[in-house]
Amino acid sequence: QVYEPVEVDLSSPPSGAPRIVHLGSLETTSNRVGLTAYLDRAHAEVCERLARAGLEAPLYVVGDVSRARPDLAEKLSAACATCTGFVHDLRTVLRPFDLQIIPYEYSTGMRTKVALAFNHAQVVVSTRAAVAGMPEMEHGANCVLLPSVAEFPAAIEELVRSPEKRRDLGVNARATYERCYRLEAQLD
Repeated sequence: QVYEPVEVDLSSPPSGAPRIVHLGSLETTSNRVGLTAYLDRAHAEVCERLARAGLEAPLYVVGDVSRARPDLAEKLSAACATCTGFVHDLRTVLRPFDLQIIPYEYSTGMRTKVALAFNHAQVVVSTRAAVAGMPEMEHGANCVLLPSVAEFPAAIEELVRSPEKRRDLGVNARATYERCYRLEAQLD
């Protein structure tokens, strides 16, 4: 879970609509199961809540979707998701203060995408189970941790409404990256 730091501008407030980002190949079980749960149980409500408030947050799926199961591919199409495919330089798609969702509901290990999201000062919205083995994640300080995917719509709406909160969480996420996910931090 060690990544070279990327340059991010933490001084500018978030501008424009944030993206809801899901990172990772859909061949990976946790990514496939989590994204399916989000699309089945949260995304439509997220869109409805944001539309009622005159807000938007497009869904971006970053990673290989070419081998997604047909039912998941249909759900992505219905959700009007922007699917980028594999991206070599993640700086082109992972913007500071965007929402990085981890809707996996099982405690099956570490989520290496957290370090990547924190490196890019993204706001991680995850289930508690998905990141249970990562004590550096602190709800309300550097991320948003929820009991289940069912709570994602209200949390996402609140974050989209509050650029200041997204900025604070993103800045704290980047500080956590510096403290925990750089090579120098893990050498001991």
